[in-house]
Amino acid sequence: ADPGAVRSAAEVVRFQDLLRKAGVNPRREQPSLERLLTLALKRGDLPAVNSLVDAYNLVSVRSFCSLGAHDLDRIALPVALRLLTGRESFTPLGRDAPAAVVPGEYGYVDARDRVLCRLDVLQADFSKVTTDATNVLLIVEGTAEHPPEALRQVFADVAELVTRHCGGTAEVVAFPPG
Repeated sequence: ADPGAVRSAAEVVRFQDLLRKAGVNPRREQPSLERLLTLALKRGDLPAVNSLVDAYNLVSVRSFCSLGAHDLDRIALPVALRLLTGRESFTPLGRDAPAAVVPGEYGYVDARDRVLCRLDVLQADFSKVTTDATNVLLIVEGTAEHPPEALRQVFADVAELVTRHCGGTAEVVAFPPG
């Protein structure tokens, strides 16, 4: 497959549509699934980060869902997916300085009003999963292209892969209705 085929895959198009609805150009701010699939095609493999990130990236490319993980011991619960007001704090992964948060975009936000993940595009640096993490919040995102039973299977697949390669246990704490 080529990048054009990735861009036009039904699941990727749905993620692009979500970005457009939030006023974001998906060509400038690619959905994470599209970026990961394109990178895998160009390189012939997935980037190696650490066992947990590598496991959920593998499930992401297999399922065409978007997955992300956050160090549970660094975030304040509860975490909510909501429209951003612009007053939240956000420092993107790999950066030292905060970035502006655009009102009307969506993101995962913790109880201290810190953005864990902006759109489906960029995770926060403070909650990144390192090899020191012992408790992790793993988020699986799908679209209308992903029926509820397929999402349940993605949850099962990622839980099995992560616990097999990283140890520990997994528990689903929230699941969309359907």
